[in-house]
This record gives sequence, structure tokens and C-alpha cells, in this order.
Amino acid sequence: DDDDDDDDDDDGDGDGDEKDVATMKRRPPRSSRRSGAVDNNPRDKRARVRGGDAAGIAAMCEDCEPCELRPKAFFVAWSGVLTLAWEGFPPAIASLKRRIASAFPALPPEKPGSRWAKTTLGCLREGARLTPSELDALVELCERFGAKIAANPREGAEAVPAEGVPAEGVPTEEFAASPGCVPVDELSVVLFQCRSLERVLSEHVVSFRDGIVRDRDRPSRDETAVVDAVLRESSRERLGKYWPLAARDGGREPHYRDDAFGATLVARLRRAPGAVAEFRAAVDAALPGMYAWFRDDSLHVTLRGLVDPP
Repeated sequence: DDDDDDDDDDDGDGDGDEKDVATMKRRPPRSSRRSGAVDNNPRDKRARVRGGDAAGIAAMCEDCEPCELRPKAFFVAWSGVLTLAWEGFPPAIASLKRRIASAFPALPPEKPGSRWAKTTLGCLREGARLTPSELDALVELCERFGAKIAANPREGAEAVPAEGVPAEGVPTEEFAASPGCVPVDELSVVLFQCRSLERVLSEHVVSFRDGIVRDRDRPSRDETAVVDAVLRESSRERLGKYWPLAARDGGREPHYRDDAFGATLVARLRRAPGAVAEFRAAVDAALPGMYAWFRDDSLHVTLRGLVDPP
């Protein structure tokens, strides 16, 4: 299933009951919280996350190693949603996801959209629907810009700077992300007000362990196989069968930007790879006015939904 709604019937950005995320126990030097001023009642159960679970998940995140995401391809998901697919979850993140699932069995079942590593970039505006020829044009753009974005140090791709500085004794070159990759040095437990994460009620940011070398290991074979299987669905030779899925209802701008409360665990992209801006511009030139793009500061990779929107 390649359904791409980043926070609904696939990623399931959502969780549980008792306490506000803002009241979670945390270690002040290691984490921080962002809050957005909103008019909604913060005691609304839809905007709650079980305090013990949230604190336990945050503690697990603190023990994660700094790692990196490797971009792989642009992709037209179901309902015409445009995404950036990564090679897979790096081993440190994949291990964390397994430990969370084992330690917190009461969480909602993981939805398909967070089982493969991707970032939702934008969606069709309300009332828009892709024709077969428009889907073909988008796939051509995905192929063209996917060749630019694939992480390949030999092509001289620029690395995105890492957060913070390495601890004493850790060489800078061992702390930095590989060329073309995006560093992951922290995760966020987000209490969101809309599925795009452009409006947030509260955000608990958890920094990873300090003073260790970045884990640059590539995703496992199982991880890459999941991503490859999703991408094959929209390969050029299968476009005829794929078009009804790309043109189906749902996943339009209101789905992502209208009020929907829930909680999720994500890796924020501190800076998207440069080819993302070029890709968006090319899509707008080919299909003017059809796509709504999510703000750069909202872009993320979902690890696990914690509280599903109602």
C-alpha cells in the first residue's frame, strides 16, 4: 500500500489519553518544546497524549544515535500526493521504531504510510484531479529530478550541516552527514492541529546522545525493499494501472490543512535537499495552480503515529 497521506490513513499521526505533551517529564538540557498559540481548548481529549507513554518514548529517543537520511526519488503517491522517498529508515531509526512498538503495545497499529521512509511535499488543491497525461508528465519530472537528488558523494552533492557541534575528541568529519544526505540529530513528539504539521499545539524536541560518531550505515535490505516496492507501483510501465490510484479522491489540500488533532513522532527536516525547490518549481510550471506545497519548516519524516485524528 503506497497511500501517502502523511498523517491520516497511512502514517496515523496520533496517540492516547491522559496528559498534555507539554507536561511530559524531560531532561531540560537534552530537549526543548515548541508551542503554538491556538484558540482550541488544550484539555480537549483529541489534543492529549498519555503522559507516561510520551515520556517513555522521549527517553528512548534520547538513546538513539545521530544518523542520516539518504534521498532516493520523487514519487507520485495515491491521490496525486507528491513525496520525497528516502532509501529507507537508517538502522538507528529502524531499531528505535521496533523498540517503541514492543514497549508500547497499546499504541494504535502502525499505518502503512509510516512503514516506509518518505516526506510529503505537497498535494493537489481542492477540486483538482490528475489526467493520465498529467500523471505521465509528473512521473517524467520525478525521474529527471530524482537523478539529481540521489545521494552520491562522487557527484559532489552538498551535505546538509549537522545540528550542533561534535563533542571533544570526535572529529568534525565523523560527526557531519555524508554528502547528499540529511542529518538526523533529534526527533519530535508533536501534538498537531493539522495533518501537514504546519500548525502545532505543542512540540517536544528530543536531542540524541552527545559525543558520538554519526552512524552512516545505509538502511537494511528489508528497509530498501519496502521503499522499492512502493516506487515500482508508479513505474512508467505500470502507469495505466496506477492512474486510477493517483487520480482517486482524498488527500487534497483541506485534508492536510483543515483542523485535525493528533500526536506523532517525527524527524524534522532542518533543510530540504536543494533539488526539492527545483522540483516544485518544475511541477508548478508544468501544472500551474494544481499543487499546494507545504511550508519548508513543516517537512518531516513520520516514524510512528501516536494518537490518530478522529
